[in-house]
Amino acid sequence: MSACDVIRVRDVRAACRVGVSAGERGRPQEIRIDAELSCDLRKAGASDRLEDTVDYVCIRDELVRAAGASEFTLLEALAERLAAVCLAPARVRSVRVRVAKLAAGGGNGVFDVELRRAKTPGRGEA
Repeated sequence: MSACDVIRVRDVRAACRVGVSAGERGRPQEIRIDAELSCDLRKAGASDRLEDTVDYVCIRDELVRAAGASEFTLLEALAERLAAVCLAPARVRSVRVRVAKLAAGGGNGVFDVELRRAKTPGRGEA
């Protein structure tokens, strides 16, 4: 059985147009992204080489870019898009993504969505 290790990219802040009403989507809102990427890190641990792991700085940058590049009605749709970003590297087997809208409900509370996604066997794996 192969190892299943975890890389966490947490507390990433991004500006995103997300909301049910046009008013909510009328201006970017601050969101927080947490991602947990499951992958086998044994090769990177042995080699100490960046090319043998998942570049978490690149993942962070891609999450911020993806959040800011589109408009979403639902946090669920945004989370799906961010999960796809995290699953793109060949070494990532599955991901858990949490997206929080920080000034939700007129500034009274934080709303978040969490989902888990995995690669389909035989697809997207190196």
